[in-house]
Amino acid sequence: MGTRRRDPVGDAASQAATGPAGGPSLRVLVVDDVAVNRRIAQAKIEKLGHTVTQADGGRRAVEIYASRQFDIVFMDIQMPDLDGFEATAMIREVQARTGVRIPVVAMTAMAMKGDREKCLAAGLDDYISKPIEAGALERILGSVAPSAAAPPEPVETSQPVSGPVPEIHPIPFVNPSSRGAFDPQTALPRCMGEEALLHELLSVYLADSASYLSNLREAWKASDQARFVRAAHKLKGAISYFCSDELAAEARWLEETAARQGMAACAARLEQFEADVERMNHEASDFALRKAA
Repeated sequence: MGTRRRDPVGDAASQAATGPAGGPSLRVLVVDDVAVNRRIAQAKIEKLGHTVTQADGGRRAVEIYASRQFDIVFMDIQMPDLDGFEATAMIREVQARTGVRIPVVAMTAMAMKGDREKCLAAGLDDYISKPIEAGALERILGSVAPSAAAPPEPVETSQPVSGPVPEIHPIPFVNPSSRGAFDPQTALPRCMGEEALLHELLSVYLADSASYLSNLREAWKASDQARFVRAAHKLKGAISYFCSDELAAEARWLEETAARQGMAACAARLEQFEADVERMNHEASDFALRKAA
């Protein structure tokens, strides 16, 4: 069975897979506005034997859902164009018309207190935290039966992605001296121990890394609290696969503090946080370049 991929990290990418031993292959829609999050979720779900389609935002997710058949949706909650609650409500409207109701599972990076209850109260069926653990995915997917909808479309053999593929070398142990260090020993287990996937995710992250910090800084300069909270949330999700837990926790602190107390309460720690992220980006870039050499 082949695969069809316009772009492995684009707004909608699909891959057919053989079902897990003793179980069916499910059609899964993964919705997240951060490319790294989409790709790692896709890799982990496909490893469990299921077919994945990506959507890069809530509005796009609703469009895809209305035109295709799925067995389960994994929905990021905080997205700029249409958040996860709004997108889920629109998907429920489609389900009401078709009479086919499938689970929608919330995804949130390093969840805040009360997020689970809020998600369930909003009509989502379950909840999973990011970075996504394979065991949690297996538990959720193992409880889902394929819907009675039509079978998935035939798929074509994928074309190779353009561009050089870096040679993969063993990853050396790196003992981070501070929370801002890029840490392969943290990143590799979060990439299922697959070095090729880590290098792929690094290339995706580094392509967008400058925009993550610039969005945070621009929101700060504009005194735009809502934008600052969104930027901190997006940055938190993107860096959490590659850095120490302390740095990801600091991004979470900025997000929560700005949301609850206002941006001014973040002033004393923002500059150091930015310096730590820049250091991590620099070390990650050096690591990627060494591996590609």
